[in-house]
Amino acid sequence: MKELREGKVVGTLGGSREIVYRRVVDEKGRVTLPTEMRQQLEIRAGEEVEFLLREDGQWYIRKGFPQRACTFCGCEVDLIQVWGQTLCRRCAKKYLYLLARELELDIFVGKSGNLPD
Repeated sequence: MKELREGKVVGTLGGSREIVYRRVVDEKGRVTLPTEMRQQLEIRAGEEVEFLLREDGQWYIRKGFPQRACTFCGCEVDLIQVWGQTLCRRCAKKYLYLLARELELDIFVGKSGNLPD
């Protein structure tokens, strides 16, 4: 069952609660992002957002990265932000492993606990 509350459709999907925001697309194809979404994602006026289409057909939105490639290897996919630096997940794992080794921390990286290839 869905109810309309302050511009949001509140319902359940598979037992989990979800909030759906509805917006109208204008004649130029633009949509205004809800204030709550902009605040949570820390998106400010003039910043980029990215729209991702996953293999399962689901669309996602996320804050765009100012840098489009990994600082260490130049990879342009699977990027994350760490303290203002853009890293691919592979380099982030390597960096974590090397940092843990240097600081003598007992952590494991990868499924086997070894440095990923």
